[in-house]
Amino acid sequence: MGAARRHERTRDDLANAGPVRTCAGCGEKAASSEGEVVRVVRGPEGAEGTGTLVAFDLASSSFGRGAWVHPSRACFEKAAKSGFSRAFKAPTKTDVAALSQAFLEAATRRVEGLLVTAKRLRKVAVGTDACFAALEAGAPCVVVATDAKSVIERHELADAISRGLAVSFGTKVVLGGLMGRDEVALVAITHRALGDEIKRTCRAAAAMTGSGSKAVWVSSEGR
Repeated sequence: MGAARRHERTRDDLANAGPVRTCAGCGEKAASSEGEVVRVVRGPEGAEGTGTLVAFDLASSSFGRGAWVHPSRACFEKAAKSGFSRAFKAPTKTDVAALSQAFLEAATRRVEGLLVTAKRLRKVAVGTDACFAALEAGAPCVVVATDAKSVIERHELADAISRGLAVSFGTKVVLGGLMGRDEVALVAITHRALGDEIKRTCRAAAAMTGSGSKAVWVSSEGR
């Protein structure tokens, strides 16, 4: 599905969605607060005469001029060709393969950092029973390991998926390492802002890899 069709919004929708940005690839406007577009900043200079490299700023915390782009191969390709150079008013050096890889690496670091922060703040529920109890109590997000086959058929998880609360990330070993355990199948996030940001990042990454992919990133929203 093309970027323009995937991200088509009415003016009223955009006005109610927070800051509106223009994609450096397709030129469509989108709400950055909903994870529809991601921020890119100027990185270090490349070899002499090759232009400036770019880097993803998924936390939107870097200073200086930034550009925004839909996390899709089509928009990455157009932005790499000329969109980023226009946005930064300087030649840039990148391509769609490099952008795709850099984005998924940045998204992985971002979600790992958010999960660790939630654990430090004691805003997580770890394990099947604790997660489902947290969801019943109003937790805004549950992260499901991609190899957590034993919980896929649970009606509590089906309900979380139908309400757009569940996203998949990593394996049981990966989630376990982040939570200080050997293996973890489910992690519920009880902090609203952290949970929402995890979901936004997962949706952006899922748009890149394709929902239902067997890669690390699989969004559960909208299934």
